[in-house]
Amino acid sequence: MQCRCGLLLQHGDLSVLSFHATKVFNTFEGGAVVCQTTAMKLKLDAFKNFGLASETLASQPGINAKMSEFNAAVRLLQLKQIDQLIERRRHVAGEYLRRLGRIEDLDLTIGSLPQMKKSNYSYFPILISEKSAISRDQVIESLKTDGIFARRYFFPLTHQFEAIASWCKKQYDLPHAKRIAGRILCLPIYPDLSTSDVERVVQSLIRALAKR
Repeated sequence: MQCRCGLLLQHGDLSVLSFHATKVFNTFEGGAVVCQTTAMKLKLDAFKNFGLASETLASQPGINAKMSEFNAAVRLLQLKQIDQLIERRRHVAGEYLRRLGRIEDLDLTIGSLPQMKKSNYSYFPILISEKSAISRDQVIESLKTDGIFARRYFFPLTHQFEAIASWCKKQYDLPHAKRIAGRILCLPIYPDLSTSDVERVVQSLIRALAKR
């Protein structure tokens, strides 16, 4: 689609959006590409439709990347309540922050998003302190025993995948990013997460961090 959207979608020639089921705004599967020129939009339109320029002419290589009507319908329905869904997520994030703020082995700087004026609260990331006696991965396993499934989103870093590393012309070190990626943990968050379940997650996390 062609769009003159906010600043976040105007970096470079193209911006890519995911509408996967785990996203705040989703269509179960699918995504979008935001471009700045009509020429690029026409090229993308052909690419997502097998590269066809007409019924009998394929002008370029392509794939089948058309969104189904069902997925599009899900998207339109979500538009009607997206503000309410984000507000519920904001409430859940606030409940986490109130309960986790005094735990010494946690860093909530990322989860509290002090540098952002507006957030959709798609994730609630925390950092396990480098001083903690238990590692991030041990915390995840401990939470699992209580039926709580936290995720190591943003780990490993993209450039650490062998397929990507072998493709890059330049090798990157990124020590700060690696340090954060090794400590980050995303707690469950979704609009209908109850206050009692937030408390259950927090208590399980406290028990995990108390292990030695």
